[in-house]
Amino acid sequence: MQLQRHCGILTPIFESELPQKTAELCGDVRADVLIAEVTSCTPWTFEDRMKTRSELKKICRRCKIVLTVDENNEKNVADRVRRAKKDGLIDGFLYGSVSSAYLAAFIDTL
Repeated sequence: MQLQRHCGILTPIFESELPQKTAELCGDVRADVLIAEVTSCTPWTFEDRMKTRSELKKICRRCKIVLTVDENNEKNVADRVRRAKKDGLIDGFLYGSVSSAYLAAFIDTL
């Protein structure tokens, strides 16, 4: 666990050692927000992340899910992530080009 200060608030950050254990970790620490990167490579594909989403919603329904994607190098993946937000499957998405200050402010709004 790391502690980082964002917007004057000290926030614990947990990193999953294995993508397959992400949902379990979120449940164990009672995560408020899961931020997960989506790429075209396994185990970080859109399908992998949707599987994690399904598992997480069984364990910790209140946890918000935010996906990040490189909109310049992963255009098709970025489109799928955007559609997932429109379809209500995720709570938000961020492009990889956003600043850490914007990321902190975005999380604060969830």
